Amino acid sequence: MNRLLAAILIIPFLCSINLYANEPSSIYRIGGAVLWHSEVYQDDGNETRVFPALYLKSGDWEFKYKELKYYIVDTEQFKLAPVLSLDLGGYDANDSPALAGMADRDLFVGLGIAAKMEWKLFDIGASVRHDIANNSDGIIADFSVGLSEKITERLFGGIETGVTYQDSDYSNYYYGVLPNESTLRRAAYEPGSTINPYIQLNAFYYLNKHWVLNSAVIYSQFDSAIEDSPIVGSGNETTILLGISYQGFF
Repeated sequence: MNRLLAAILIIPFLCSINLYANEPSSIYRIGGAVLWHSEVYQDDGNETRVFPALYLKSGDWEFKYKELKYYIVDTEQFKLAPVLSLDLGGYDANDSPALAGMADRDLFVGLGIAAKMEWKLFDIGASVRHDIANNSDGIIADFSVGLSEKITERLFGGIETGVTYQDSDYSNYYYGVLPNESTLRRAAYEPGSTINPYIQLNAFYYLNKHWVLNSAVIYSQFDSAIEDSPIVGSGNETTILLGISYQGFF
């Protein structure tokens, strides 16, 4: 999975919407999903994955798949939390012939802060994180605006659009080519900082109080500096996700 998608993907079955009144504030979800996405690196091919999903919210703590938050402000209108996240992207040089001779690119462990605000019908989110694993040493920031609606008693839908900023350290590490990695067919390349817009459609259907069906379609448009990289084969990425989860309360 490429780095941009790993940074912005918000799995819909991890959202917290109470279908029934007087539900406890502490909630857990466990489930699985099938995810298909097109690859951004040359000759890497499309990929289908099956993966587990975990969610836990208790008090000021929230764990969401690969992200841990502690809310220092948690109201209906505004939320603010330090965040620790693990983005399982990068690549192995054996993944594609276009990457042969490249050094592997390792995961991004981000430490930062995230905020979310309700404004009229919209949810406005922002976050910034720095790589504390000393892999890219990069910084990524995200800004999004979303809208969710109750379509029927059990069906919910939503749309979210936003942009992800990646500083030069981040983009150069995951999309660049170092001088010692260059060949006759692969020139050294530094994309520099990049700005990448995306849009996401979500839907989830409550079979009952505990079981939920989930789906999402995400389209990411890459900055032209990423598209021009000699190891990148596409200027965009599409992802489709289908899943099911069980939720409980305590």
